[in-house]
Amino acid sequence: MAQYTDKEIDKLINEKKILPNDFVRRINNFKKGNNSKTMTSSIEIKGKQNNTFKIIIRYNTIDKENFSIILGIIKENEHKLFRLLRYDGSDREHTNTLEGNTISYECHIHKATERYQEELNIDEEYYAESTTHYNDLNSALTCFIKNGGFIISKNQQLPLMGWINYENT
Repeated sequence: MAQYTDKEIDKLINEKKILPNDFVRRINNFKKGNNSKTMTSSIEIKGKQNNTFKIIIRYNTIDKENFSIILGIIKENEHKLFRLLRYDGSDREHTNTLEGNTISYECHIHKATERYQEELNIDEEYYAESTTHYNDLNSALTCFIKNGGFIISKNQQLPLMGWINYENT
């Protein structure tokens, strides 16, 4: 049985989430990931419906096409993250198991679906579609913020040279 229906998933993605004024500083607080080539950062944000969301950004320091930006929801009284969206780079192929189509070395956006939750014992956001709306981590983050229900506060200073400061990692 699915944790969320497609309608509930869309509602969660579109729920208004105000980015804190120090968002750029906080997402640039990268730590080494599971291996020495990976950097990871995360931040939790409350939505307007009082849901707790988590943004996770991961990138490879050697292969700039190898990155992911994840939007997940942390269910109340649980510590497991349910991944709603994942924006991936173009460093690998991805095959949608149920549909059988392959995305070959293109940027692609994963989205949780009711069907993948019910029919397969794999990640809820395994379904993906290719995109031309971004081509690197910074443009992916811009697209992610635009399409993920995020609100930038009026006094938020947006970065002039991109969201992610690679020199700090």
